[in-house]
Amino acid sequence: MLRNKCAACATPLDSQDTTSCVRYLYESSDAWPGCVRCQTRYCSAACRRAHWRDGHEQVCEEIARGGGAEQHYADEKYIEAAEEAIKKCADDTKGQTCYICTQALHW
Repeated sequence: MLRNKCAACATPLDSQDTTSCVRYLYESSDAWPGCVRCQTRYCSAACRRAHWRDGHEQVCEEIARGGGAEQHYADEKYIEAAEEAIKKCADDTKGQTCYICTQALHW
């Protein structure tokens, strides 16, 4: 799941950008509009700095430890989808025995 919008302003990002090039990444700190630590993507260095001030600083290390921005946000989406599926299953099977859930209790 490639995040294709700026994390700060939600501007669509060009999928053909050259920011994945290592040389482009390190030639200048302002050239790379993404967070170097966690790979969160931004449309500009100004958005990156604004997002840092607005709270990215508190979650950046957690995102980096989780495998980078793409993996972190994919994991978040997975958890949300799983929670919704569990809730829907509970609503659909209300009053019935769920053998999958029952088996999970014995593992």
